[in-house]
Amino acid sequence: MKRALNSYSARTASAQSVAIRTRPTSADSRSSSDARAESWIPAIPNYAWLGMVALAFMALSFTVYLRAQGAEQEAAKSHAVIVSRVEEARSANKQIKHQTEKIKTDPVVKAQKAQERMRKLRSNEIVVARP
Repeated sequence: MKRALNSYSARTASAQSVAIRTRPTSADSRSSSDARAESWIPAIPNYAWLGMVALAFMALSFTVYLRAQGAEQEAAKSHAVIVSRVEEARSANKQIKHQTEKIKTDPVVKAQKAQERMRKLRSNEIVVARP
């Protein structure tokens, strides 16, 4: 009973046989359009296929290389722009530090800057309104 239910049994050879499909080779079994299509398609040798694959690979590699080179040049340009901006910011910071030190140490400059910021008048100043 186990043999009948088990289709994978080693004792049943019919269950393990594999059906092999083959193409019909006679010209009369093919349709006329298939025969015409195969008659004009040339047989391409293996080395031609290999050459086409190699050329496609080389073309793809070359385009990737060119794209990477362009991206590198663009990155170098943006790096140069950023470096120049950093240098400008550093010089501006130096000027501001110099002005700050000048304000801290010189009382005349300190009074001028305070007057500019607060828009206050000294006791000896007079405001004249223009018509």
